[in-house]
Order: sequence, then C-alpha cells, then structure tokens
Amino acid sequence: MNRNTIISLAMLYAVWQTKHKDVLDLLRPFILYAVGTTTKINNRIDTEAICNCMEEEFGYSSFQPAIVTRILQRETSETESTNKKNIIKRDGSFYLINRLDEHNALFTERRTKCKEKSDAVSVALSVYLSKKAACGRTNYTQEEAERYLLSFFEARGNSVLTSVDDLRQILSKNNEIEYFIARFILEHNEKRSIYMDYIVELVKGYYVTTALYYQAENPDITTASFKDVTFYLDTSILLAYLGYKSKPQNDSVQELVRNLKSNGAKFACFNYNIEEVDSILTAYKTSRVKGSRGASSVTLEYFDENNYSYSHVESEQRTFADVLKADEIIPVDPNSMLESHGVDRNISGLLNDDAIKSEVLSIRPKYNLTTLPEDIQAINAISRVREGKTLRYIEKCKAVFITKNTVLVSATKKFLEEQEIDVGFPLAITDEDLCVIAWLKDFKISNNLPKMRLLENVLAAITPTPELLDAYFSHINSLEKRGSISEDEATLLRIEHFARTELMSITHGNPAVVNELVVDEIRKKVEAQSYQEGITKGKKEAGEEAKKYFQSKRNAVCKKAEIEIDEKYNKKKTRGIITINTISAVIAVCFIVASVLSFINSIDESISIPLLIITFITTLQGAWPLFGKDNWATKLFIRKLNNKKRAELDKRKKKYLSMLE
Repeated sequence: MNRNTIISLAMLYAVWQTKHKDVLDLLRPFILYAVGTTTKINNRIDTEAICNCMEEEFGYSSFQPAIVTRILQRETSETESTNKKNIIKRDGSFYLINRLDEHNALFTERRTKCKEKSDAVSVALSVYLSKKAACGRTNYTQEEAERYLLSFFEARGNSVLTSVDDLRQILSKNNEIEYFIARFILEHNEKRSIYMDYIVELVKGYYVTTALYYQAENPDITTASFKDVTFYLDTSILLAYLGYKSKPQNDSVQELVRNLKSNGAKFACFNYNIEEVDSILTAYKTSRVKGSRGASSVTLEYFDENNYSYSHVESEQRTFADVLKADEIIPVDPNSMLESHGVDRNISGLLNDDAIKSEVLSIRPKYNLTTLPEDIQAINAISRVREGKTLRYIEKCKAVFITKNTVLVSATKKFLEEQEIDVGFPLAITDEDLCVIAWLKDFKISNNLPKMRLLENVLAAITPTPELLDAYFSHINSLEKRGSISEDEATLLRIEHFARTELMSITHGNPAVVNELVVDEIRKKVEAQSYQEGITKGKKEAGEEAKKYFQSKRNAVCKKAEIEIDEKYNKKKTRGIITINTISAVIAVCFIVASVLSFINSIDESISIPLLIITFITTLQGAWPLFGKDNWATKLFIRKLNNKKRAELDKRKKKYLSMLE
C-alpha cells in the first residue's frame, strides 16, 4: 500500500461526513486537486496523468479513467456561464481554463487536518518503537511506522476493532514489530486515547472506498431505491438469515436484508436453495444421533453453541420454509422467475457450464462440484431476466444473485471478461460487497453494518470449509471401520465444536494436510481437555459468549504474566540501578580524591588561581557522568534487562496458555 493511503482513507471519510450529492461528488475534490496540480491554464487535461496522480498522491490503485471522464463531464455541464467555469470540453477533450487555486487551498487545508490525525498516530508509534528498541533499533522513522501500521491493520484490523485484548496473545518471538505495535495499541486503548477513534475513521474510509470501486459512476447510488431489483439469496445467506450460523453472521445478513427492504428491495431464492437447506438440516439432525456415521459438512454454529438435539433441529426443518415465505423470501424456479419479470422463456443464459466448471477448478482445484450445475442455472436465470442488456447500476439491474461463494463470483466474472460480455452491474456478487453498497446508501441509519461484517469475517477465518470437513469426515469413517476408534469417539469427533476449532488450528483450513495423524491428534486433545465450563456457559448464553469466555481466559493469563514479569523486572531494575549508582559514586569519589591529592603534590609554595579553576573543572567533568542517573552503564544494563524481560514474558505466556490447553 502507498503510504498516502492512510491519509486518503481519513480524508475520504471526512468528505463523506459533509454534504454531498452522490458517490462521484466524494471523488470530485480529489480529481480537481489532481487537475490543478498536473495541468497548466488553457492546456488539455491528461486523463492518464490524473489517474497516476490519484494512485501516487492518494493511494487509489488502478484508478479508472472512466471515473475521471465522468467527473470532468459533470464539471463542464454545470449551469454556470462559460466565464465562471473552470473546465470546458472542446473537440472531444477537456481543458482547464481557470485556476483551481481556491479549491486546492481548501482541499489542502482539509487534507492537512486529516494528515494531522494519521501523523499523530504514526509519529507516536515511531517514537514508541525507538524507545522500546524494537528489533534492536532506536531510529525508526515516521514512514517506517506508517508502513508497519498499515500492514498491521491489514493483518490484525479485525482484532483492533472487535477485541483489542486479543492482541495480548501476540508473542515477541514470532514478530517483534507486531508485538510492539500491539503493545502500543493496547496502552492507548487502556488510556481511552483519541487514536482509537482515528483508526475507526480509517476503517470507515475503507468501506466507502470499496463501494466507490463497485459503483463510482452511479449518480444515484446514495439516493435511488431498490424497488426495481430482486435479490436472489444463495443457501449460505439463507442459513444466516434463518439464524443458524454464528451470531455475527446472522446479525450481519439480517441487518442487510432489513436495510435493503427499507430501500424497496424484493427478495427471493431458488427452489434448489430450499432443498439444500433441508438437506443440511437433515445431515445435521442425523449427526446428533449417537453412533451416527453421517455428519453435516456445513457448520451450524448456533445449533452447536446451544446444543440443539435431534428434535430441536427437526422442528426447525418443518418450519423454516414457512418462515422465509412469511418474510417474503419466495422460492422460485427459473421459468416462473422469467414469467414474473415478463421475459420470454426462449432467451438463453450467458454462462457455459463446462467453461464455468473449468474456471472454478482453476481457482480451487478441490472445489465440491455437487451443487455447481444448480448455481450456474441460477446465475443464468439472472442473465435471462436482464435479456442480455448492459445494466450499469444496481438499482436498474432487475436481478442479482447474492452468495458467500467467492469462487463462483470470481469464475463468473472471469468467464464474462474472457467472452467480452459486458453485463454492467455483476450478475452475482458476495453479500459482503452488497453490504458495503447498502451501508453507503443508508449511511446514517445503517452505519453498524461494516462492524458486523468485520465481526463475521473474524468468525469466517476460524470456520472449516465444507471441503475441509469432507476430508476430515472421510478419515474418521476410515478409522471407525478399522476399529481404531469407537463409535462414540467417531460421533464426538464429528459433532464436537471444539474438535472443528482444533481442525482449523492444525490444518489452517487446508484440506490437503488432513490425514489420520491429524484426526488422532484432535481425538487426544478432545479427550484430555474438559470443556464442561465452556459448554455450561454456552448453554446459558447464545451467540459468541462462550467463545468470548475462552478468549478472555487466555487474555487474562497473558495479562497476569505481564503483571508478574513487570513486578519481577522492576525490582531487578531498581536493584541494578542502585548497584550501578553506588559503584559509580564510589569511583567518582575516588577520582575526586585522587585528583585533589595529585594537585596538592604538584604545586609549589605559590598557588595559581587559574590552575586551581582548571583543575576543579576538569575533575568535575570527569566525575559528573558517574553521578548521573542515565550514564552509559545504566543504559546498557536497562537495554539488556529489557531483552531478557521480553524473552521471559514470552515463555511465561506460553506456559500459562499451555496450562489452559
């Protein structure tokens, strides 16, 4: 990331908070600034130079020339007379005819204020890293601090916004820079520092930026309703809407649907989605039966955390379709869908089954192809509703397929690009991207959507994929058939939530590394660990409370380790400094006495006043550093002591964390 990115995110959010007409209006100040700095009066405006300026000056990578053209077109079509305009269009090109000094001065002033916020954080961090001698250095620059901070936000941003205490678990041994940045954030969080507010602004700026890349040319994105578009929800979205996934996922999807409905949107799903939900519930219900060989490859966290029985799941299975219909999420087949939109059945879809299959496997070779034909049929139905037209804006695109399946979305996009088919707004997008667009449209009402999305992403990072679970279950089945594990053990390994968490921890989500040794390791951990306390808490509190409890225990022992090590090394530091100061004082006194005796023995009967003064000053200069609190010996002692302190802190944290496990 360009180091100017952090300033631009803050600036974009600041512009968003002021009065604006639409999304293009957000980018207008940036574009006009770029024009004013790259173009001379009466010269043609170079669109490519503007894009380069947006990338280099503000960190907007791959900035699209079409956006620049659209904003310049708007500038030329304003109602002011020609002599008041700053930009005109002539012979198909745009020209700057008046200076933009006043605009750019205001822009620079606002940018300076935003820069002051980001500078405050990055300068404080550079001082902190230097003071703590991170990686043995004491000369960190602001640019380095900005680069490290952006990388830290990219890797640990979710923790910063959702559970700052989780940063205590970062060990110095693994990444010393990350460790000290985490300490920096933790300290400011405990002080309730304004820096935490600045970070939140940057995150919101990021979400506005995401929406810009999707619909920057849409003049109506913040005003037009969704009354002319139907959102078709994939199976994974339906599961979260019904409340079967984790609390953050459920909240995020339910809030998204409410938000879109408030803007006039209609919802539907395909018949096969209802069948898939029913199959998932059947598999999960079966997995709750003692000794069952089957198990659901889709994790239903809400059922896990509330210990749903066979009968509980069966009850949900009987009623979920009625719940969706009552909420006006109607299942349809492709033909009835075309009829409801008044479209001829003979219109063919744009996607090619074999080509999409190849694209999907090129992205993820072990993709489960079971439901791919139905997914392709669904997206083809969307393209048929659009009748092959290029519909640029989401509000006018008639139909969109919403899914969590990023591979399917990417494969569809890639296929259409290769076939040079321009459909305008995508046929299929992820619910995450739709969430951002919805948030931007209804910012004041729904500004909690991005935070929910961040919470959901944290959970998604530790949730096994169906491919991973399929590999895991196949090895459990093999061990059970050979008698290496009992039926009870196999059932526990299939349905125990802790076992799935351990599966993610050991494999990092990679199905290729799953083998019988991995299953055996998980079995041993499940047997050795008593999770009764966590299970009891999970029964009493829905959603994330159980996970928060276990995480808080880890954070608490890390905090305990910090307090103990601080206390131990503060005593060592005090004793060491007293010892060094005592030795230094003795040496200084000896030096002074020696200097005085040497002076007395060297003088004759007449004492020279100048010589006496010089001797006094010389003696004072030699002895004074030995009396100082920050003499070189003390600095060396503290530096070495801090290195030992960090190493021992890592060891103690590991020790306490291992005791929990």
